[in-house]
Parts: sequence; structure tokens; C-alpha cells
Amino acid sequence: MAIPNTSSTLFSTNGHLHADLGHHHIPHHHVNDTDVPELEVISMPTYMAILNIILILGVLGNCLVFVAASDSFIRKFSYSVFLRALAISDTLVLITICTEDNLDYANRLQNFLASSVGLCKMWTGLSTTVSLLSPWLVVLLSVDRYVGVVFPLKRASYCTLKVAGISIAVMTAVVMITRIPDVVFNTVLPEDGIPRCHIDIGSSSYIGYLQFSTIILASTIPCVLILGFNLRLLYALKKDVRLRLDVPEGVSLSSKVDRTTVSLMVVSAMAFLTLVPKTLLEVIELTWQVKYDKAEEAALQMNQPKPVYPHGLLVANKTWPVLNLIYLMNFAQNFYILMFTSPRIRNVIRQKLCGRCCPLPEESAPIARMTLTHGVDGVREEYALLAADEF
Repeated sequence: MAIPNTSSTLFSTNGHLHADLGHHHIPHHHVNDTDVPELEVISMPTYMAILNIILILGVLGNCLVFVAASDSFIRKFSYSVFLRALAISDTLVLITICTEDNLDYANRLQNFLASSVGLCKMWTGLSTTVSLLSPWLVVLLSVDRYVGVVFPLKRASYCTLKVAGISIAVMTAVVMITRIPDVVFNTVLPEDGIPRCHIDIGSSSYIGYLQFSTIILASTIPCVLILGFNLRLLYALKKDVRLRLDVPEGVSLSSKVDRTTVSLMVVSAMAFLTLVPKTLLEVIELTWQVKYDKAEEAALQMNQPKPVYPHGLLVANKTWPVLNLIYLMNFAQNFYILMFTSPRIRNVIRQKLCGRCCPLPEESAPIARMTLTHGVDGVREEYALLAADEF
């Protein structure tokens, strides 16, 4: 059974199309160079240069996000827990993917992975776990903001540090359980006389599960959920806040709510935009590959010539590197988004870098005081607390 090219591994290092799925090293179709359309979207040296720039900027940015989210004021709020977890997970994704690509570019990937069965299984388990976990952490962050704004009366119960920590722990445990087959079925096996770390190709049921988990669990479902929660959140920010609070014309009571939530909404929205191209390509590739596999099987049964490899699938393989770079930006962009949209993050980073020479401005709660002048029913009180959640 042929597997579509749906990994981050390099698109063509030796004239063959890779067929690794989600960092799994699966024996692939050997396609002659003459079969591949004359299309080079991006050259290998350019791809590698951009890849390593993303790696450096991403790791640096994620470290700074972790530092900023650990600030004494920001860490009082639930979203700081999600930001720290994302910083760790995204850094591991960048390191594993970029390490694979750099080793593959130097033709040393299999020398590294196949050096021992234990390393093969550990590396595969780690890379697939963090790649699946990161999008779901963005989903949890979106849910946290959604509950805080759309259901303000429940915010004190659900948008807490404890709930955030428990939800991350549960999500991590679930993801690790779903990746157990990766460790079980990946091993070091000979291919053309050379030991390689890849799936035991005889495990057809696992390959089907791998396709489902990579395309559906790690891409499609998170994208749909992120989009849904953020559209609902955007609607709430634009209409529900002013209607529920009955704010007089000219008074902007929700400005600080918007400042906090919009910054995190941009993080979620950019995650969606960087995940979607890869997801669409994976769905298209899988559809074409399944059709080709059926045609190939039918041709073999009828003793007919092997069908021509789909031209569109070959073109998709050639466009993969660009979409892969866009996908990697998802794991490197959070710090720069927050720096651009959040005055609080800029102040924290400046204070961390400059020390006592750049003290943070004193905290104040003008929003809460203004709310009290208009009444203190339950909804208003909860929104006053949300307004004080300045980012």
C-alpha cells in the first residue's frame, strides 16, 4: 500500500518522492526523475535556509513567550498556562522537524534514526506526539477565551489556573495514548540492504490509522474547532459585550477585554491559517493516492500495464516544501504576534531584558471602577473582572 507524502521530511533528496506520513519513515514509491514534472517551486538550498531561519527565530521566540507568560501579573490568568505549554510543545516540534530535514539534506537521517531500535521508537513517538499536541493546545486556548467571554458567569469556575493545568495534562495523556502504535509499529528494518527506521509495511491496519490520525486528528478537526470557537468569540466581542453591559454611547467599557482576547484570537487565527494549507494538501494527496492504489491493484489482477502515476500527485509533492514552511511558521510565530498586538508583553519583555532600568507601569483598574458606577449585577461584575485581565 502506498502512502501519500504527508510529512515534513524533505520533498526530494535523491530523485525519489518521499512517502513519509507524519514523521514516519515508510518505504515509498520509486518514481523515475523523468516522470516528475519540470516544476521547482523552491530550490533545496533556499528551502533549507528558510527552514533554519524559522527554527532559530521560533526557538528564540518560544523561549521569550515562556518568560513573558511567567511574569508575576500574567501568570495569574489561565491563558498564561496555555502559552507556556504551547511554547514548550512548539519548540519540540521545530527541533524534531528541522533536525530531520537537516539530517535528510545531508543524507544522514537514516544513519541517525536507524542507529538503534530504541532511538527509532523514541524519536518517532516524541515527534508525532508534539506534532499532534500543539494544535490541540491552541484549541484549548480558544475554548478558554470562548468561555471567558461568552459565558462570563462561568469564568471564575472554568477559566482558572487549576482547570488549565488539568486540561493540558489530560490532553497530553490522551495524545500520548493515541501515539502508542507509533512506538509499537516503528522499528529498524532493512530496505535495499540498508537499515532504515520506518513502519513495518505489513501493518496495513496501522497505516490506515496513521492516515486518519495525521490528517483528521492532527489537522482537520483542530482547524475546524479553532475556526468555530474564534468566529463565535468574534461575534461575542462585536455584539454581546455592549448589549449585555448596556454601556452608554461613547463609553468603551470592553476595550481591555478586547485587548486581551483579541491578542489571543490572533494567535489562534494564525494557527488556523498556517495549518489549513498543509491539511488541504494532505486530503488531496490521500484522495489521489487511494484512487491510484485501486487502479494499480485492478491492473495487476487483470494483468494490464501499471497505470501512470497521477500527474497532480507529483505536482503536489513538488509544492510540498512551500506548504511545509508555512506549516512550520505555526510553531514559531506566537511571540511575534503577541509582541505586535500586546502592549503588556512588550513591557514585560523590555523589563526582563533591561532589568530594573525599565520598570513596568503600575497596575490600575479603571474599568472596574467605571463598571461599579453603572451597577453591580452578576454579568457586569464578571465582565469587570474580565476587563481587569489586561494583556
